[in-house]
Amino acid sequence: MKNVLKRMLVLVFAFTTITSIASSRSASIKVLKVKDNLINLKLMNLNESVAIALKDNDGITLYKEKVVNSYFSKKIDLRNLKDGSYIIELENFNRIKEVSFSIVSGKVILEDAKEVVKYKPIVNLKGNSVYISKLCLNYETLEITMYDSDGNNLYNEMLSGKRNLGIKLNIEQLEVGKYDIVMKSGDKIFYKTIRKI
Repeated sequence: MKNVLKRMLVLVFAFTTITSIASSRSASIKVLKVKDNLINLKLMNLNESVAIALKDNDGITLYKEKVVNSYFSKKIDLRNLKDGSYIIELENFNRIKEVSFSIVSGKVILEDAKEVVKYKPIVNLKGNSVYISKLCLNYETLEITMYDSDGNNLYNEMLSGKRNLGIKLNIEQLEVGKYDIVMKSGDKIFYKTIRKI
């Protein structure tokens, strides 16, 4: 009975965290073609700082900028990019929005541009408990691994099958110190360091 109550509390905590994140006002991104090799990147409804990155198909960052204004507009010259697929990422504290586009024969192709939202895992340390939750609208998996300061693997688990993934880790038996949590979901890897005092 005690374990059932603990699991219910973890689920309530995860659902509350995820619901409050999902309902917060979201920044919007618009990519407009100005010329064959020139785009205008517009960001609206920014209520926090966000990082903008232009990445190639291999995930290599070609351009990065931090934005703190509520409105952002910038023309980006893409004439030096090779033909291929590219992604513009808009990242804040809890989500990553991606807009993909292509360059064919030196020209920007936005017809296949699509926006994808990926939510980051949220990690909270309360006493001797670590709560990890993630909103997975497309039923993505979440692999969680925890390491000590010497790099020893202390914990590993794969969560899947739900839109709201969450887990509570009891760190009561661990020594005082620093621990690294690595979380993998899809093509993204997230890092969080916690300190047990």
